[in-house]
Amino acid sequence: MKQKIILTGFVIIASLAFNILFWKEGFGINTTIFTLVSLLGIYLSDKSTFKNRNMQIISLGTLTLSIAILFTHSFFSIFIFLFSFVFLIGFSQQPSISFLGNSSFTGLMSLIEAPIKFFYNLPHPQWKRPNLGRSISLLSIPAAIFILFFFIYALANHKLALFVTDAIQKAYDFFFAMDISWARLLFIGIGFFIAAGLGIKNRNKIDFGIFPENIKREKKPKTEGIPNNFPTIGLKNEYKIAFMTILSLNGLLLLVNILDINHVWMKEVEQLNIWELKEFVYQGTYVLIFSIALAMGILIYFFRKNLNFFPNNKWLKHASYFWIAQNAFLTLSVGVRNFQYVQYYGLAYKRIGVFIFLFLTLLGFITMLIKINQKKSLQFLLNKNAWIWYFVFWSLSWVNWDSSITKYNIYSHYETDIDLDFLFKEVSDKNILILEQEKDILEERSKYSLSEIQNKIDIKKKNFMDRKETQTWLSWNYSDLTIIKNINK
Repeated sequence: MKQKIILTGFVIIASLAFNILFWKEGFGINTTIFTLVSLLGIYLSDKSTFKNRNMQIISLGTLTLSIAILFTHSFFSIFIFLFSFVFLIGFSQQPSISFLGNSSFTGLMSLIEAPIKFFYNLPHPQWKRPNLGRSISLLSIPAAIFILFFFIYALANHKLALFVTDAIQKAYDFFFAMDISWARLLFIGIGFFIAAGLGIKNRNKIDFGIFPENIKREKKPKTEGIPNNFPTIGLKNEYKIAFMTILSLNGLLLLVNILDINHVWMKEVEQLNIWELKEFVYQGTYVLIFSIALAMGILIYFFRKNLNFFPNNKWLKHASYFWIAQNAFLTLSVGVRNFQYVQYYGLAYKRIGVFIFLFLTLLGFITMLIKINQKKSLQFLLNKNAWIWYFVFWSLSWVNWDSSITKYNIYSHYETDIDLDFLFKEVSDKNILILEQEKDILEERSKYSLSEIQNKIDIKKKNFMDRKETQTWLSWNYSDLTIIKNINK
């Protein structure tokens, strides 16, 4: 009973804290404060939760991401923090989960179910469950007679009709016409759902099943005269199909990679057809994603069961390793194309996204090599790659991408004019100081005059200051503080 009272108090306090910390505020120090409050709520709910290693990792990751927001204050760091917070709720509900995908599902379900559980746990008298049909039949006759006599009296006495009409109007005015911030009430509701998801433990665990990370050999029942440890004719045929498939795909991909060496790796940016390069970077990347997914799917299918234990399957494994290596080289070729495109046109968010995807793809190839070599399951592959993605995105959240893009496009990119419209309109206000410092370079390498550039900078400054004037210390972050100090000099 004492535990329920503590958790009920936490949910109410956390809901109010969410409302106070974030209403009409940006992400800043309030994010770190609320993360600490959330971790306290999870601890109060179940201290043993933090004994789980995955829970410890995700708790530390979420807390440090809230600190990363204080330094970079980028959309990317905020986006990754929100994902990590959902993982945190999921692991707090079921610490035994190992797969991040399952934790996200559990976290989202808890946000829906926990508020209902909260009201269920409140102290309330034990009413007997009413018989709905019997209750309706008992009330229907008195209600019908009451309504009939009400209309009779209202027709006979217009004062009664006016009184009722006036009462209805006042009730309407009270609930709908008075000055109530429905957006604020909705915001409080969102805070309540989050607080309940953190503090109220859902005892009905979601059964995701047990999926081992190691593949076990499946033995068929013995048939008369044939031992069950001999490979079947079906498995031999599957081996032949797999080997011929991987071998032929290796030959095809080898031709593609040889052509890439000649047309991509051996050429400087000045020798390239920039329009073909642009088309490949944007369209070719999507084709690459599909081809890599298909390639990994084929390998997962062939090495899903007993083919891992087939005698003398080393040639199939070697062919698979070579195919993975060739896919890795293809990935690097796309990276070279993307780098050449960046050299010509400069950095942008999508181009950075291509580099990140290619890096994650290379890491995925490493886990695929481990899967084949150590006879690991699909569960191993998904689990390890999910955690790899989390740690990579966690690391990237500490980078101020807006400043990095602006600096590269001004200092390191000379092939074409600087795209000022992109730097002023699409890049956030984190680049204001760099634009202010390098006005002369911007004038030299763009179509705009110095006065036009200064006007654009002033507009960006004004928008920044207008945003900060509507916020309090709760939205404080180091990135904005640096800009304010330099503007007020």
